[in-house]
This record gives sequence, C-alpha cells and structure tokens, in this order.
Amino acid sequence: MFFSENKKFKKNSSRLLSICGDLIDKYQSSPNCPPCKADLLNLINKRIIAAKNEVTEWKDCDTNYIEIAHSLLAHATFDLLASGNYHLYRGYLNPMSCADNLMDVYKATMQYGLDNDMFDEETRKEQYSYLLQCISEVG
Repeated sequence: MFFSENKKFKKNSSRLLSICGDLIDKYQSSPNCPPCKADLLNLINKRIIAAKNEVTEWKDCDTNYIEIAHSLLAHATFDLLASGNYHLYRGYLNPMSCADNLMDVYKATMQYGLDNDMFDEETRKEQYSYLLQCISEVG
C-alpha cells in the first residue's frame, strides 16, 4: 500500500509543480531582474511535501490543479515578498533581486482568483494592502 501511495503522491505533486512552473513562466514579466521560478518552486515543493497526505488523496476528476497552483503561488509570493529577503532596506524591494518578478506573479495570481470567483475585489485590495504593509515593516 505504501508504494502505491508514494507513486500517487509523486504523480500529483509533479503535476502541480509543473503547472506552477508554467504559470510562473507566463506571469513573470520583468526582463530586467532575475527570474523568480527557482525560489518559488523551492518553497512550493516544501509546502507540497508538508501536505503529503492531502496531496496523495487527490483524484484527477475532483482536483482543480490550476486553481490550487494559483492559490499556492499567491501565498508563496506573498510570503517571499514579506520575508525581507528581497528587500534593499525596510520598505524597499531590491531591484537587483527577483522581487519585481515575484510581484508580477503575485498580482497575476490574485487577478486569476478574482476573475474565477475565488474571492472578491475587496479581499484582493485588503491582501495587497497588507502585503505592502508587511514590505514596509520588514527589511
């Protein structure tokens, strides 16, 4: 039983990581800064592993991988941008880091959530405002 569960986890997690990678490539649009794909996929992979039991139980017919990928990307980009690791100093994102591309991905995933009724405009504005507050307090 363990082998089949491990195989199912690998299949589901690989599919989700692949979709996340494709979305990152699509959404990051700042050519003058480094890509953010490696940083994001590293964090997302850790989160998928932490949710191994849940990911293993997903069934293809019942699982919206696109929606899950957008949610993971929105949360991961928020966390990375608010971490202080991409700041020049308090309140300022480092233009030499991948921060601009992280912000591009964050905004695009939040737009997807709004467009697909995952939340409303007020929630999106509140989350963006909170992100900006976190960026202004950390660095």
